[in-house]
Amino acid sequence: MQELLHLQTEDFAFSVWCKDITPRQQAYAKTLRQRLVNANDGETPAPAIRFSPELSLAQAAIIGIPQPDRAGIASQLLLGKPLFFENLQYHFEWIFFNEIQDARLFHRLNSINNGFRFTAKRGPIPAMLSGSIHTGNHVGWLKLPLAYTSLNGTTHTQSFSLEILPTKMDLHGDLAVMYSAIDRTFPLWRFSLAEKTQQGATQSPRHGDFPLLWLANFAQLREQFVQGLNVITRAPHRRLQPHTVSQRADRLKGSLPPKQAERVRENIAAGLTYKRYRVQRSRLCVDTPENRFIKSIVEQSHKRLRHFENRLRQHNKAPDNQRISDSFLQELQQWQRPLQKMLGQSFLSEVRPSPRLQQESLVLQQKAGYSAVYRIWQKLKLYLDVFDGMTHISMKSVADIYEIWCFLSIHQIVVDVLGFTEKPRALNRLKRSELFEYRFKDGFAGAFEFERADGISARLAHEPLFQKSTTNPKTYLVNQKPDIVLEVTFPGPDARRYLWVFDAKYRIRHTLDRCGKSTDNTDYVPDDAINQMHRYRDALIGTASGPARNA
Repeated sequence: MQELLHLQTEDFAFSVWCKDITPRQQAYAKTLRQRLVNANDGETPAPAIRFSPELSLAQAAIIGIPQPDRAGIASQLLLGKPLFFENLQYHFEWIFFNEIQDARLFHRLNSINNGFRFTAKRGPIPAMLSGSIHTGNHVGWLKLPLAYTSLNGTTHTQSFSLEILPTKMDLHGDLAVMYSAIDRTFPLWRFSLAEKTQQGATQSPRHGDFPLLWLANFAQLREQFVQGLNVITRAPHRRLQPHTVSQRADRLKGSLPPKQAERVRENIAAGLTYKRYRVQRSRLCVDTPENRFIKSIVEQSHKRLRHFENRLRQHNKAPDNQRISDSFLQELQQWQRPLQKMLGQSFLSEVRPSPRLQQESLVLQQKAGYSAVYRIWQKLKLYLDVFDGMTHISMKSVADIYEIWCFLSIHQIVVDVLGFTEKPRALNRLKRSELFEYRFKDGFAGAFEFERADGISARLAHEPLFQKSTTNPKTYLVNQKPDIVLEVTFPGPDARRYLWVFDAKYRIRHTLDRCGKSTDNTDYVPDDAINQMHRYRDALIGTASGPARNA
């Protein structure tokens, strides 16, 4: 293994190790050349590592080369060349110069946090936090949130964000095209609650109420939201509002209506001093439309966050479902505390609930605190439409994205090239999981159906299940679930059916051909992928009830 990166601060030294990444760098450069993209034309951002908050660097070295000009306070460090790629094992190490009680990562995924081990200081051996992460098919920004506690009990946090790049595509070009194609047919499917990496999401079709987008936006805007609420707490908006009181004559002040003044004089002359008179007074009141609006959105935000936490904790109870880390659940709990504190303010107890704002208000648009909360709430309502890259959210793995893109590409071929017409179906092909993510319905239940003028019909299904109980075709021993199946039925008395089975493979082999000869110009299908297609061909058996032929 070689040391790719070494950073040193006043408190710790941070290092990243990996095996030789030269083949990955060469493959990535080849991919960019094929797409007429280079790192200097502004289309592909320069590789960098980001810090949050800003980090005071004492030393920096990239692949063993010291970078003396990189010392100082920085929010990011430009790497000069890409170092982090998919499907590689990276080893991370923090060595602490001072004795500390504990150090850990608080990533959203348990699998990330559990891959790291803290070793306390032992004699001359310093305290250390080390572990490994296999990037898999996850591309985008890998965030490593570090927390370490000094001996006096002070906890320090520091985040490191590394951009994981694919070697087979341009992350900022090709992947955006795939996302656009998927969003047109399956809006919101690509988003995930928690994965190894996150990506900037700027455009996505609005499709009802999707909790994951709301949560991602709230995470980005939470601090501004809480600051606005604190300003409102210190100086809540008040308005003079009339109210009616009953008072005796000796407590009446100011001018009275002529008829009421005459009645008061008559009663005093008659000795009826105990009489009370209804008068209108004005007083400053916090029960205003603006405060009703603020109370409503705080209650809604608190309710959503509590619902998220309860659902995730319930899901994590099962031993096989403990995907979400405790640190993320604690973070959701911490987000609720300032909202609970706001709802406990005494002035809000005088405010009546109101589900919506009846009309625009200059107070919400201009007054300190109110304007900030109002703008943030509008952004939360619009999800990603107004964010311009601010929001980061987890996406499904690039292998899953590629598979669905291939599925939709075959759909386009069936319509545009083969001349089929898609049958209209009022069918929802997606369902929401327990973790608020969208999943496909199984097999042919969510298939696209087509017809053509010559009487030929077709069905295109994603991951249909073939087993012993299915007919035409069926399996005798092991259940089969291919990625994509195209079924075509010809007209006629025998109604012949043909099946085309496709298996989307994100992997490619480009170093050796099947004869073992070296080549740099041709990409090949991996051998195991070819073998898997033979397995599908031999395992799916047509029955006598209606011939089905595999292609």
